[in-house]
Amino acid sequence: MLEKGKISSGEFLIMVIIFTIGGAILTLPSVLVSLAKQDGWIAYILATLIGLCFVFLFTRLASLYPSMTYIEVNEKIFGKWIGKIFAILFLFYLYYLSSALLSEIGNFFSTQVLVETPMEMIMILFILTSLFGARLGLEVICRTALIFFPWLVLLLFILFVFLIPDIKIENIQPIFEEGMKPIMRGSYHSLALPYVQLV
Repeated sequence: MLEKGKISSGEFLIMVIIFTIGGAILTLPSVLVSLAKQDGWIAYILATLIGLCFVFLFTRLASLYPSMTYIEVNEKIFGKWIGKIFAILFLFYLYYLSSALLSEIGNFFSTQVLVETPMEMIMILFILTSLFGARLGLEVICRTALIFFPWLVLLLFILFVFLIPDIKIENIQPIFEEGMKPIMRGSYHSLALPYVQLV
């Protein structure tokens, strides 16, 4: 059964933007640079184009089966048994993803922001906040995102402005130095964060 909270398409877009910015700034650059090096920007453009296909797929499924959850859609499309197997794999993926994101948040805050705070306490606070938000529902989470969105855009703008003096366009050369293989690997790894997670 779906939660009864309703949000507009604009509010959903803001939530997706916040989600995408979080992953794209905190973890993705290091992965792209380690795999595709100076061609990381090409890999990210390619991943974005492929990721938009995932977004279209998820949107299409939601419009075809508006009253069903993702697990119910699996059973409807693939049948009872195969659908249940996919549902179990999906739930395992959500568990793994939640654990990995919680670990990343704890690691980031304990090394960059709250250096002397034990990582476990940061993780416990984020779990409690997430449980509180899940209990209150989608609309409350969305309204909170709307409150923080202007501040996020402002901070992102300030970050970009302060990074302008360090930009060296010559660092993107030579383009395609090692061919398409590292670009494809970088695109593949950057697809998981954030586009596949949008499900």
